[in-house]
Amino acid sequence: MGKKNKTKKIRGLKIDFISAQAFVGMTLDKKLAHILKKVKEDHIVVLNESLDFMEEAKLVTSTMEGIDENFKGIEFFTLPRKGNSAIEFVAKSFEKVTGKQMARAGLTLVGPASIIKKIKRDPQAFSVSAEI
Repeated sequence: MGKKNKTKKIRGLKIDFISAQAFVGMTLDKKLAHILKKVKEDHIVVLNESLDFMEEAKLVTSTMEGIDENFKGIEFFTLPRKGNSAIEFVAKSFEKVTGKQMARAGLTLVGPASIIKKIKRDPQAFSVSAEI
């Protein structure tokens, strides 16, 4: 008799730490599609960059378009960006001209609403409670 090949699904918390360099040359739509693909696979994604308000709005819009019975939505938090308005203006101008996103200092966490139960926020840090 041959051995039965039993596959066992391993449940655990999956966290992807993604460098801003991974998105260099990507449009905003491709960047957000990559993030949402991971989140839909029940991964928590941590980016070593902050999203600006327009990116956050586009993330919410993209998420709302993908909600169904299997995907309930996202929870996310971005630590505040630090920089002066001149740097932000130059970065935004570059992005508009080239269509490419520039990394911004900060940290962003994006995860499935079905796993992230609570995010405790303060201006310099956050803590996450998740349930798998």
